[in-house]
Amino acid sequence: MEYTVKLTRKSGPYFEFQGSSTLCSYYFEPIGKEPDFNTTDDIVTHKIPQNYQYEKSDRILTQYYQPGEYLFAIRFFMQNLRYDFEQVITITTK
Repeated sequence: MEYTVKLTRKSGPYFEFQGSSTLCSYYFEPIGKEPDFNTTDDIVTHKIPQNYQYEKSDRILTQYYQPGEYLFAIRFFMQNLRYDFEQVITITTK
């Protein structure tokens, strides 16, 4: 399963903030578990201009998972702002 996260800032003044270097993380576990989003402990300064764009692509190799329903979730963190996306993924045997 491949995914791409794209975020575009529409407007607003330039600003900086300090926080984890991990702005976006994903979660993929069986249904019934509470999502736990990992962030790194290293603190960096993020510079956010008016035309800020963020893009991240990755893949999850589902062939190593048992058949069943899984929650795929993405969380993007930016200071006090947070964007969440969730979708149930069903893995079946061939």
